[in-house]
Amino acid sequence: MLNHSFIKYGFVGIFSALIDYSLLFILHSFLNVSVDFSVTIAFFGSSFFNFLMHKKYTFNSNGKVHHELLRYIVLIGLSYFITIYLINYIISYGVNLYLAKLITLFIVYIYGYLFSKIFVYKNSMIKSEKED
Repeated sequence: MLNHSFIKYGFVGIFSALIDYSLLFILHSFLNVSVDFSVTIAFFGSSFFNFLMHKKYTFNSNGKVHHELLRYIVLIGLSYFITIYLINYIISYGVNLYLAKLITLFIVYIYGYLFSKIFVYKNSMIKSEKED
């Protein structure tokens, strides 16, 4: 059975994806910025929103911000390199950039939730799992 934090993670993920796609579309389609740079700016722009929402809403964490932020940066770094690699790999087969980004989002979503729960916000999960 899915727990509440997984559902909340998905809800935040939808809003984060909207931010990500909006930035990507504006940068790449309107401003003609390169694929890698557009993906990079969109990725990190939505990541800031993600951190704040997951800390307070998804995992209801009251842990020390600097500890969680450092762990979150590790997650984001890993996610970034996976995202860039997968998008370039997928578009090399002729797939549209935006569809490649959508496919990549699903992959990053699953491991991102697990990594967040186990590593980033681990101290808050003991309390949260008792409530679920």
